[in-house]
Amino acid sequence: MERRKVGRGNDEGIVNAPAGFGYGREAGDTETEMPSTLDEKLKEAIVGELKRQAADRPQTLSVSDTPDLYVNGKIDLDALIMVVAGSVAGGP
Repeated sequence: MERRKVGRGNDEGIVNAPAGFGYGREAGDTETEMPSTLDEKLKEAIVGELKRQAADRPQTLSVSDTPDLYVNGKIDLDALIMVVAGSVAGGP
């Protein structure tokens, strides 16, 4: 599957569709899309929450994101899920 940009006017989004499926595009159009704004929001939410947890509990969690993300320790998964859900829903 490839990532394809679909939509009308300002109402655009990204869907996963089989190559050549033609959903929202002419069949055979293989234009791929850069990571969406949603992808960036999710990444920022996840990394931000992991860093917050590491700052609150440095003895149990360490996070390094230069240049790749390295996480070592115990993660509060419930807090991480709430932050991710909030970022998808448009929360703070």
